[in-house]
Amino acid sequence: MLIVKNSCDDIVNRINEYEERFALKFPDELVKFLKKYNGGETPNTRFITHDFSSDIRFFRGLGNVKYSINDVECIQYNGEKLLPIAGDTFGNVYFIQLSGVGKIFFGDHETNKKSVVANSLKEFISNCESKPISEAARRSPSEREEILIKNGKGHNISEGLRNMWQIEYDKYKNVIQSEVIL
Repeated sequence: MLIVKNSCDDIVNRINEYEERFALKFPDELVKFLKKYNGGETPNTRFITHDFSSDIRFFRGLGNVKYSINDVECIQYNGEKLLPIAGDTFGNVYFIQLSGVGKIFFGDHETNKKSVVANSLKEFISNCESKPISEAARRSPSEREEILIKNGKGHNISEGLRNMWQIEYDKYKNVIQSEVIL
């Protein structure tokens, strides 16, 4: 799986503060993940098993990050404490069980049903497939325009297309994807 990781500055203290604040202990694999990546965005990523598939947009991190765990509390489900750690495009949530090795649950936001999709964070990540951000997404609008004109498709260029290119370029031009290894 590829991730655009968050800053890991002061992450050990942030982990300790969160665990103390909510009187809980993160599973070892989650601590390792947070220390190396501190969550982050996961463009073009899918979680796939033989009977389940969904995308993953992000993993939560600690501190001043876009998708933060800071003020997220655990939920109780069938006597287990579950912590939201990731989300998909449709608003569904992936949870980690805070006891044992940390099974991963998928929470369907429409039905409120939760089901185990992996027996550990490491297994969960091994079932994720990511595609790298395309080189086209990293090209400036003027570079893209030149390519279309050169290929005889300049008539397809519109202000809407230029705006879309600019948004994509601004989002991905400096993004570095890292392979998640636990």
